[in-house]
Amino acid sequence: MNFRYYFGFTRGQYKGLVLLLTINLCVIVYYFADDYLYKTKPAHDFSELIVYLDSVESSQSIVLVDSFYDFDPNAITADEFRELGLDKNLADRIIKYKVKGGQFHQSTDLLKIYGMDSSWYMRAEPFVKIEKEEKIKLKKRDLLRPFLFNPNTVSLSELLAMGLNEKTAQSWIKYLSSGGRFKNCEELEKLYLLNNYDLSVLQPFCKMEVSEHESIQIVDINSSDSIELLKVRGVGPAFAHRIIEYRNLLGGYILLNQLNEIYGIDSLKYYQLEAQLSISDYSINRLKINSDEFKVLLKHPYLTYDQVKSIVNYRNQLGQLNDFSELKHLEGFEVEDTIRLKPYISFEIK
Repeated sequence: MNFRYYFGFTRGQYKGLVLLLTINLCVIVYYFADDYLYKTKPAHDFSELIVYLDSVESSQSIVLVDSFYDFDPNAITADEFRELGLDKNLADRIIKYKVKGGQFHQSTDLLKIYGMDSSWYMRAEPFVKIEKEEKIKLKKRDLLRPFLFNPNTVSLSELLAMGLNEKTAQSWIKYLSSGGRFKNCEELEKLYLLNNYDLSVLQPFCKMEVSEHESIQIVDINSSDSIELLKVRGVGPAFAHRIIEYRNLLGGYILLNQLNEIYGIDSLKYYQLEAQLSISDYSINRLKINSDEFKVLLKHPYLTYDQVKSIVNYRNQLGQLNDFSELKHLEGFEVEDTIRLKPYISFEIK
């Protein structure tokens, strides 16, 4: 057997083998050398960087979260706006807007302020809690306790007794002391510290000529005509017409607070009118529930279509209704309905 035939190398093969072994040796030497050099390199110290990043994160969390709290833009001051991170000029601009009578009804109204910072608004918007106008009106009603007064002779103690804050009351007296006078009650608007709600509550009690024996003229809402109702401060032709029209639909008023059921008379308006109105005539035009036609019954504000339908069906099938115990068992009637209807229904047969 010729072993040289199997294991011998040509010159070219020999050179190739030497080159391959040289490359492998270089790779092995590089691997061990690099590993040794890497191990001997000093480790980087990241402690200062970590401390810095923690401080940045902490400061950002204070700005973006901790500095905000629930707020009503209608109620807070310029300083409080600045505490929330708003620019001083914008905060002052908002206060000027409110002093002139401006109100924010929803959070997006803040964007109507000229130059509003949109990035601040986006962060503040979840914290905006605007109190409803009705609640504000009720608060003003609770705060003010007006009585008849002459705006040109009223004293500081009387203004404070009516519930005005001290700053506004002193401004009023200062105006009078400097020779200022009101020609009519509408001129109360000249007192710039008197806001719109206080003004609307006080004006009905304003009298230019008031004596000790003079009192508010009381009008009976059941017997008065439109001319008499126009004497009530705060009642114009439209309200006079609505009061009489609703009286005719009801058949007469039994409580003053039924005026709240009239379109346009809210709690504040009712508060202005209440002291000038009364009910002394309790003559009520009652519905004849056993004989009035469907369309007559349906006109009454306290009866719905389904309730009138139940009444007429009962009459057609079972005869007359005798009392409220039968009425309250009809379909569509609740106990509250029968209580409210009691003064307005007669069970007699014509």
